Amino acid sequence: MRATSLLDRLDEVIPGLVYVYDLVERRNVYANRSLSSLLGYFPDEVAALGDQVLPVTIHPDDLAGAAAHHAGMSDIADGEVREIEYRVRDGAGDWRWLHSWDTVLERDERGLPRRTLGIAQEVTHRVQVEAELRESRQALAASEQRWRSIAENPFDFVIVIDRDFKFTFVHFV
Repeated sequence: MRATSLLDRLDEVIPGLVYVYDLVERRNVYANRSLSSLLGYFPDEVAALGDQVLPVTIHPDDLAGAAAHHAGMSDIADGEVREIEYRVRDGAGDWRWLHSWDTVLERDERGLPRRTLGIAQEVTHRVQVEAELRESRQALAASEQRWRSIAENPFDFVIVIDRDFKFTFVHFV
């Protein structure tokens, strides 16, 4: 089997994003086909962004973390993998969460990382569900506290009635 055939086949079946990022030039030098299906960008569009790829695509609140992630690659050992989650603007202008795993692909003559190999999966749905779960837990805790304070207040009689004039809580001391 020819190597390009194998790479083409891998590119077809890998569900996530595969990329090579040049740490020195601060630009993507490779992205697989999933880039267009996942984020709505074609590889040549990303290549045209050059060193502006991160400032243009990464959410402003996540940009410093992404820069620190790349800077932290300078002390990474061969074979070590670093992870990061961040938001990326897709081709339609919407924000999507990505979870990326990066490792050193190439080092310069001094042994410093030059290029990283990364894979990324979209995790927008998971992040949204986790946020909804946190909000639900906070609402539940606030509700529990409110009901506890009602039940433990010094009054002899407490009634809570809903909008339909139904008793939702009755407490007698």
